[in-house]
Amino acid sequence: MAPRRGDFFAFDARTGQQLFKYPGRFGAPDAQRAGIAATPMTYRVDGKQYVSVVARTTVLTFGLP
Repeated sequence: MAPRRGDFFAFDARTGQQLFKYPGRFGAPDAQRAGIAATPMTYRVDGKQYVSVVARTTVLTFGLP
């Protein structure tokens, strides 16, 4: 289980290998930082898989390897 810092991880469903990690704490140094606390969604476009997740007022989208 991931630490409760709001980081976002992607794992290979077959092997369990971590594909990448995105630090959920972002924003201006003097701003209140909030981690990612939403449920991600995944989809494919032209055979490439993407995952999107909401972090406060920002939608983050990642292309998976």
